[in-house]
Amino acid sequence: MKVSFRELVSHLGSVRANKLDSVYLPAAPGVFADVWGIHFYSDLRLELELSASDHPLDASLYLRILQTYASVAEACGNQLGIQILEVQGERLHLLWELAAPRPNEGLKLIDFSRAFHALAIQRIAEEAPGYRFTLRFAADYGRALIVRTAGRNFSDSVISLGDAANRPAKRLVVPVGHGGVPAGYLSVTALAVGECLKGEPKWLDIDVASQAFLERTRNNTFERSKAVLANVEVANKRLVEASIAPNPLNLVGSPRFRQGFMLRADLDGFAAKIRSAFSDGDNGLQKLVEEFSTLIDYPKAFSDKLPRSVQTIVFPWAGDCANLFLMCEDYGSERGYLPNRLGLEWHTLADQAREGTAWRKLMGQTKWVVAIAGGDPSVERHGSILTANVAASGRLFYVGAGWSWRRSLDAEQSDGLTRDDTVVQVEDFDGLSKPYRDAFQDHPENPTLFKVASLDALKQTDHGLREELARESLETKYRSITIPRQRPYGE
Repeated sequence: MKVSFRELVSHLGSVRANKLDSVYLPAAPGVFADVWGIHFYSDLRLELELSASDHPLDASLYLRILQTYASVAEACGNQLGIQILEVQGERLHLLWELAAPRPNEGLKLIDFSRAFHALAIQRIAEEAPGYRFTLRFAADYGRALIVRTAGRNFSDSVISLGDAANRPAKRLVVPVGHGGVPAGYLSVTALAVGECLKGEPKWLDIDVASQAFLERTRNNTFERSKAVLANVEVANKRLVEASIAPNPLNLVGSPRFRQGFMLRADLDGFAAKIRSAFSDGDNGLQKLVEEFSTLIDYPKAFSDKLPRSVQTIVFPWAGDCANLFLMCEDYGSERGYLPNRLGLEWHTLADQAREGTAWRKLMGQTKWVVAIAGGDPSVERHGSILTANVAASGRLFYVGAGWSWRRSLDAEQSDGLTRDDTVVQVEDFDGLSKPYRDAFQDHPENPTLFKVASLDALKQTDHGLREELARESLETKYRSITIPRQRPYGE
C-alpha cells in the first residue's frame, strides 16, 4: 500500500505503544512511500574502550553517547523537518523531503550540518570527557522508496531503497587517503545543494567544523537546536526507560554485550531492479516492495539451517543489506571454521532444491555479497558487540555497536567486491584452520584489512574437506573390523 512519507513515519512509534491490530497502518508487508528528498548520513567515529561484559561502565557510557548522538540529530532536524529514518549504531540516516532542492535549501543543509556537528561535539564531550571522536557527513538528492517493516520486527527503523539513499553511505566508507570524507566535513552532491548537473554525481566537500564559519550558525540554527535538545533528551530518556520494562514486544530487556560474529549481506544488483520499478509506475513499485518484504525473511531461513550451538540476532535491514549477529557457544574454537560455514550457507540457501526455489524467484538476477567480522578474542573489544534500544523522534531503534559491528560495515561497503564474494577481517582469517584459509585471497583494494573468498572457492574447500572426512571414516571403519582367529580343524 502506497502512503505519504509523513503518514508512514507518523505511525511507526505506535507499533510498540499499541496492539498490532489497533495500528492505523497494516502490519502486513507492502506499506511504502515514494519520496523525493535529500538523504543525509552521519558517521561517528569513537575511540572508546569496550572490552567485555564485565565492564558495565563502558557499556553504559557507550550507550549514553549513542543516545546523545541520536537526540542531537533529532533536535537539529526539527528545525527543517528532517526526519530520522535509521539509527545504525554510530551511523545515522536522515531524510529531508523536498520536491527539488534550490540554492536556498542547499545553504540550509550546510547550516544544519554545522549546527549538528557543533552540538554533537559539545554534548558528546560532556558525556565522555577525555575521549577522542570525530564526525563526518554525506548527502545526496533523489528518489527512493521508504518501506515500513515495524510490524515485522518491532524496531522502528524503516528501509530506504534507491541510489540516492545508497550513495552517501558508500561515500563515507571511502578511506580519507583515497579521496574519502575528512573528519568535520560534509560531502554533498551538487544536486543536493541546488546545482543542476548531468551525468555522474559531483561530490563537494565542505568544512562544517571550522570555527570561522560557525559564528552565524551559532546565533541561529545552533542556538535554536540547543534549546530544543533539552526537551528531546528528556522525552527520549523516558522512552528508553519504558522499553526496558518487561514487555513482550521488546527485542531487548536492557543493554548488554554479546560475543560472536557480525554478518552483513548485501543484495548486489538490487539497485537495478529499483530503477526498473520506478519506470513501471505504482504497480511496479508495489510488486517490488512486496517481493522485498518477503526477502526480509531470508535471515530467518538462514538461521534455521545453522547448528543449534549458533544463536542468531536479526537487526533491521539497512537498505538492501541484511544485518545479523551470530552467537557461539565456544567462540574461541568455532572461529577456526565458522566464517567459511556462514558464508557458504548464506550464499547457497537459494540453491537448495525445495526451499530455494522461492528465494531464487524473488532474487532474480541479484546475488549476495557477504561480510563477516568477529575478531581475535585475545584482543580487547574483539568478538563482542553491544546491543540496546536507542530512542529518537518518539521511536525505538534496535542497534548494535562495537568492533565487529564497525569492521563488518567497512568490509561490506569496500570497493573491489563482486557478487557471490565473502569478505572477512584479517584477524578472522588468521583464526581459521589451515584448510579453511585456502579459500581466501587478498582483498583487491584493502589487503591489509580484509581477505576475500569467491563462492566457488568456498564450495571447493568444503567439497575437499567432505571427501577427506569420508576417506578417514572409511579407513576407521576397516581398521575397526576384527578378523576372528583361525582355529584348528575339528576344534
